[in-house]
Amino acid sequence: MGTDYKYDDDMSLTLEAFYGMKDNAKDSGFNGLPVWFMFGKDIKMGKSTINASGTLAKNHALHMNVTHKLDSNWTVALHQHLYTARIGGEKDAVETGFELSYKL
Repeated sequence: MGTDYKYDDDMSLTLEAFYGMKDNAKDSGFNGLPVWFMFGKDIKMGKSTINASGTLAKNHALHMNVTHKLDSNWTVALHQHLYTARIGGEKDAVETGFELSYKL
């Protein structure tokens, strides 16, 4: 089940809910239930765009990306990800990266 809402040409929001039919679905679902939630949001502000998305389940995954167009060729971006399943483990729970791209 899902919905997509467009505020205007510069902003939109998507929400989805999933129900697991298998016997073990509650083991990976949200709060011990056989349900998962997903969302995504896009915002355009002039030459910049912000994208955020995530999954809420037993373990959450959240993502954010900010992009800014410097001119007709150059673009810079920052992205960040959070994986709650990694908390206390060997891999970092948060990943961050920077991008610089040039379009020919």
